[in-house]
Amino acid sequence: MEIAFTAHEILERISSKRVCEMALRWNLQGQLDQMQQHLKSAMQETFHDQNQGVELLRDALSEADKIFDELEVHALQSQIQPLQRLKLSKVKIFFCSLNYQRSNTLQSQIRVQIGSRIRSLNSRLTELQIYWTPNLRLLGLSNQHERVLMHRPYPVQRIDVFGRENDREKIVEALLGLRNESAISVVPVFGIGGIGKTTLAKMVYNDARVMRQFQLRIWVNASRVFDVNKLVEKVIKSASGNEITDLRNLNEAELRAVFCKVLLKRTYLLVLDDLWIDNEGQWNELKSLLAGGHGNMILVTTRSESVASITGTVPPYNVGGLLDDDCLALFLRKASGEGEEIQTNPNLLRIGAEITKKCEGVPLDAVVLGSSLYKETSLCHWEWIRDHRIWDSGNNAISTLSALKISYEKLPCYLKVCLAYSSVFLDSNIQIDKLIQLWMAQGLIHPSTGFHEPEEIGLQYFEELRSRSFFQEMEGTHPLFISVCKMHDLVHYIAESVVDGECSTIVSHSQNISKYVRHIALSDYDLSGKELPRSLSEHSMLRTIFFPVQGVGPTSTSFVEACISRFKHLLLLDLSDSCFEVLPNSIEELKHLKYLDVSANGYISSLPNAVCKLQSLQTLRVAYCTKLEVLPSYTENMINLRHLYMTTRQEVFSDKVIGCLRALRSLYIYSCKNLISLSDGLQHLTSLRTLTIVDCPRLTFLPSSMKYLTALKSLSIIDCEELTLLEWQDIEGIKMLRSLVIGGLPQLESKDVQCLRSLQLLVISGMPHFISLPRWLEGAACTLRHLSVDRCPNFMSFPEWLRDLTSLESIEVSECRKLSSLPEGMHGLTNLKVLTIDSCPKLSEACQSMDKSKIDHIPKIIIDSVFIR
Repeated sequence: MEIAFTAHEILERISSKRVCEMALRWNLQGQLDQMQQHLKSAMQETFHDQNQGVELLRDALSEADKIFDELEVHALQSQIQPLQRLKLSKVKIFFCSLNYQRSNTLQSQIRVQIGSRIRSLNSRLTELQIYWTPNLRLLGLSNQHERVLMHRPYPVQRIDVFGRENDREKIVEALLGLRNESAISVVPVFGIGGIGKTTLAKMVYNDARVMRQFQLRIWVNASRVFDVNKLVEKVIKSASGNEITDLRNLNEAELRAVFCKVLLKRTYLLVLDDLWIDNEGQWNELKSLLAGGHGNMILVTTRSESVASITGTVPPYNVGGLLDDDCLALFLRKASGEGEEIQTNPNLLRIGAEITKKCEGVPLDAVVLGSSLYKETSLCHWEWIRDHRIWDSGNNAISTLSALKISYEKLPCYLKVCLAYSSVFLDSNIQIDKLIQLWMAQGLIHPSTGFHEPEEIGLQYFEELRSRSFFQEMEGTHPLFISVCKMHDLVHYIAESVVDGECSTIVSHSQNISKYVRHIALSDYDLSGKELPRSLSEHSMLRTIFFPVQGVGPTSTSFVEACISRFKHLLLLDLSDSCFEVLPNSIEELKHLKYLDVSANGYISSLPNAVCKLQSLQTLRVAYCTKLEVLPSYTENMINLRHLYMTTRQEVFSDKVIGCLRALRSLYIYSCKNLISLSDGLQHLTSLRTLTIVDCPRLTFLPSSMKYLTALKSLSIIDCEELTLLEWQDIEGIKMLRSLVIGGLPQLESKDVQCLRSLQLLVISGMPHFISLPRWLEGAACTLRHLSVDRCPNFMSFPEWLRDLTSLESIEVSECRKLSSLPEGMHGLTNLKVLTIDSCPKLSEACQSMDKSKIDHIPKIIIDSVFIR
């Protein structure tokens, strides 16, 4: 698979707009078309002489990579040169023309050289045909299968639990039976991967009896790498409802003091999901912080019998497989969605039963196989899964992964390579925007024949993979806008196995590394970021250097300098969570770099102007660099920068620096404590689609220059306590907004102007003085689909005009304790599919006693985490 992984990347580069333009300009299109055909053939065939054929193809792909690196650099330079010439004064034009003539001569020489190299490479690829055997597909699917799969719709994720009621009852009874214990009690839930431990823990966590018993419920997704301080941070954020988020500048003693204060004098249940520890000492360190408090309990889920034994104060609860009928019901729900065609087809039901027998009661197997057959009614697809050769393996360790491997095989090629590359992530938290930007940097996103942006296509890729359960929602993420996801351990294993040799996780500086490695993730706590592993000294074609473990990053400038000097073809350089003071000027030598992350560096005070010479750069992340004074000055050369995440100490952003970034699609401004005003340079960002402003306590208004942001689709303003929105309806640019998230602002008073005529999602969160929905929302009567109000303690009632928002599909309210009723006319919201009410005691009580005809038309109603319907 690793050969196909590289070949796919190169095919994407051949078809990129920039390479195609240079090929036309230099008359190389015919030769590139020939190379494309050779590579497609190589991807579809297998080699009868594995060693020699694969070796030769690897070498050819490496040469192709180098050629396209050069083509892309020359394409970017051709874009910059006209801009530079426009700046020249008339006095310099004559001298510049001489240099320009020399430049043309040099360009001609380069064109001839590259053309010669492409012809030579095509000859090598032609010779390779003697090594492959026709009609044996390297990727496991015929073209016919792939065409069918690429155009199938993907299902919508929903919560489905079958056959776990008895398990839930036993664990709830165990917890309630321990409530009089003086010492903290720990109940371990143990079982194999994919058996449903997390789902079962969620059922217990949301059980009404558990909610009544504990004043505080805390859910923490444990990392694969155990770190007490990281777990403490997660507990604080979960226990405070994410109101306490900025813990970066606290030392260990301060962090643990906050931890104790958050838990003080409250009875709590702490769920540690998917816990891994190496020894009892690690657990005792964490448990000592949690000790004390009558009736406090911990629920641990783990697949390690050793972890269950170390942590438990009572015997572990061993989760078994589902009964056949329950497993079949789960499989059919994923395969059919809300439809009945599959449920009423006896042949499909029979084959489905045969498939789920092979799942041996493992829910994850049933979910991924069912999802892969979503609304597929062709018998051959169902039979292909039932009769797959992998079921014949007698190896139990392999059989537990069989369903995932089959589902992976059914993916179209473009999703396979995206999932495979995602193996660089080790931590349980994966930021979705970051994931898509990494795919973009590696050229894994297909260009669209329509007008879709690559970010939109990448999001579609993600949704397709999530719908097939290769990615999962994180517990605690907002259901309307999922910003963080996770990858199940078994899925991660599959992703790692298919790119063995090209992607490598380095856990020891002495480990052997394949000479073909192109993407590395460094997770060695002791040496990562101090020095490069010796085994990487010969790997000049590295594409990715990534630090996947939160809090672990480069510790010295010398590490960065070594990366730059050795790996000139890097596309992605992750230096987040670093503690060096200077980013070297030599960074400009990484001419192909598309993604640079220096986030969460508390030492760096400036970025060198050399960063502005990175013409290929698509994403720059310098968020939470708390000492960073300003951005570099010469941003006009950053013609490809699409995403900027920033924290600086400025009071006002430079109009020139911001205004030159005309390719920006998203701008994220975090924790700019001194910021008073945004830049008027915003007026030039006419392609900007996302603007997020978080924790800028001195920001008082939005500039009128925002009226030019006519492409803006998403606006989030959070924790800007001085910012008022009295005049914001006068901003022309917000009229096309589709998503609006507002939190931690003083109020939402504004002119009564109905301008948000495209709004689809509105979230209002953490606003103590918020009383009622603003009248300007009526302007979105025909478009608003999702409405969420949470942590607004003085929100008292929905307006009667809510019934006019006829496009509403979901309403969610939580922690609004004064809210006591739903408005009249709810039956008029005929598109409403989901009503969720949580921690709103007056409203919950009113819903139990109200005339049910008001809400009978709503298919899904959840009150205090209990499904009413």
